[in-house]
Amino acid sequence: CKKIITRHRHADVLLNGAGFGVYHPLAEQDMEELEQMMKTNFFGTVYFTKELLPFLGPGSHIVNISSMAGKIAMANYSGYCATKWAVSGFTESIYHEFMRRGISVHLICPAGTKTHFFDNMSFGGHPHQLHYDRMMEPSKVAGMIVDAINSNRFETIPTLYEKVIVFLRANTPWLYHRLMQMRFARRQIEREGKENKKMVK
Repeated sequence: CKKIITRHRHADVLLNGAGFGVYHPLAEQDMEELEQMMKTNFFGTVYFTKELLPFLGPGSHIVNISSMAGKIAMANYSGYCATKWAVSGFTESIYHEFMRRGISVHLICPAGTKTHFFDNMSFGGHPHQLHYDRMMEPSKVAGMIVDAINSNRFETIPTLYEKVIVFLRANTPWLYHRLMQMRFARRQIEREGKENKKMVK
């Protein structure tokens, strides 16, 4: 940050995107890992925003990368969801706070994306492995960021499917929770089926 400001004295766009996740039931989650996730995913966003705030003026943009895990909660993701919900809440708060200063704030909530995110060992039995080919390309997330800045849109949710899920959570929570439980059960069955095939081989 200091090198950038020393050279340019002003920041046009701040993009906060650093983060990592693990896939564990809470009972198996290590507290040190939980704390590190919060430091990286949430406080990393806060630190950089605070550091560059004096150099952001009218016309500047703050882009915070949350996740669909920052809009809905999923089983075995309690720590990661907590960090991304924190990012979402923080971002919406400063959106209202900075509006009168002419600083635009954007919240990007990608779904599963083809990145090194899933390299963590905890994802060895993750159901996303069965659906990796259907995940978002990083270039699509980049396009979402550009579109959000150009249109001055606060929140970006990638597809109609995710928008419907968020709508259901807000308006018919009983149906949303039932669907999420069915989805979790289906993915557990898929995971067990994959493991059984490995054993047969």
